[in-house]
Amino acid sequence: MFSATEAAPVTVPRLELVKKAGEIYAQNYCIPKELLEDIKTPMIPEEQYASGTELINWGHCGIYIGEGNIIHAWDKVRIDDTVIKGKYF
Repeated sequence: MFSATEAAPVTVPRLELVKKAGEIYAQNYCIPKELLEDIKTPMIPEEQYASGTELINWGHCGIYIGEGNIIHAWDKVRIDDTVIKGKYF
């Protein structure tokens, strides 16, 4: 998801929070509770996700099941290698 340019409206702000947490941790060896709570919140608000109105047209998704494989469905449920056409998912 973080490599999809279409996801930038939700991933860029989250990556900025993680970067900020890393900078603070490097100086203080701890991360403020409020910042951790911000990082743990869903990138897409739960009510928006549940209502079916998405910020991004995701297409479909897969679940990593280990050993370099994902299980996903489009026309049928299948397991594929995570390296498809030279890209990692």
